[in-house]
Amino acid sequence: MESFADRNKLKGKLTRKKIYYHLGSMWNYSRNPNHCGEVFCWLGLSITALNLFFHHLLYRYNFFMIILSQISPLFTLSIMVFEATLASEISNNKRFGNQLEYHQYRQRTSVLWPITSEIYFRLPKSIRKGLFFDLDMYNKGLKKTS
Repeated sequence: MESFADRNKLKGKLTRKKIYYHLGSMWNYSRNPNHCGEVFCWLGLSITALNLFFHHLLYRYNFFMIILSQISPLFTLSIMVFEATLASEISNNKRFGNQLEYHQYRQRTSVLWPITSEIYFRLPKSIRKGLFFDLDMYNKGLKKTS
């Protein structure tokens, strides 16, 4: 997912640099599918580690290793939400924030988790903020459109 999204982004930058939000495919469902892919990658690795740890449950210090293996995806999620995605959103807000089409794209597209725009647009703000990380800090640098 991450590689596919990055490839689409690079291809889009090489062909039509000024319209990042028209990259298509995964970018229609998430404004940062590459960040989502990174989180999914580490989540998958931690689930694999859980399976291994439960198989060897009798070994000493196993509980500590289980906890440690589950911290990794949470740490990655926090880095993606509060660092990488924040930087990406602020940069895009500064570049495209005066375009009405970009504002519409932001309203109908999830920040991190992929979801169709028809469903996302109808979700209450509390769900958008709590489950989809559509936080106010991502509005920094966003210009008002008329």
